Amino acid sequence: RHSAKEDLFKNKSVIVFDCNEISEALAIRLLSQLGTQHLVVHTTEEAVGELNGQSHDALFIALEPLRGEGPQHVREIRKSYPTIPIIGLAIDPNSVEAQACLRSGLNDVLEGPLDKEKLVRMIRTWCSD
Repeated sequence: RHSAKEDLFKNKSVIVFDCNEISEALAIRLLSQLGTQHLVVHTTEEAVGELNGQSHDALFIALEPLRGEGPQHVREIRKSYPTIPIIGLAIDPNSVEAQACLRSGLNDVLEGPLDKEKLVRMIRTWCSD
């Protein structure tokens, strides 16, 4: 079990790249409950700009709203930031889109619907020091 007060979560900063208001709001609520610092972006350019300006521990990217262009977005981010964990958010992690994103540089896929336990697992897996 985890505690929302764990330093692991409070000392982390993540970017959420999402174009869907509902899933974006859910991600923000869960990250806030964990005490994880977060920033929301809506374009690849914003994501790259934020990664360029500050230190972040991971990038969560919603795949469905990208409508087949996910691999292109992942490649673009990965080109500039080869080491940051990029975690896809997808209803079906076995979808053609999710699998193409994994081949393009995505580190992992978090299966929707998003919940706190899944988010905790991903942060522990990809953002541990």
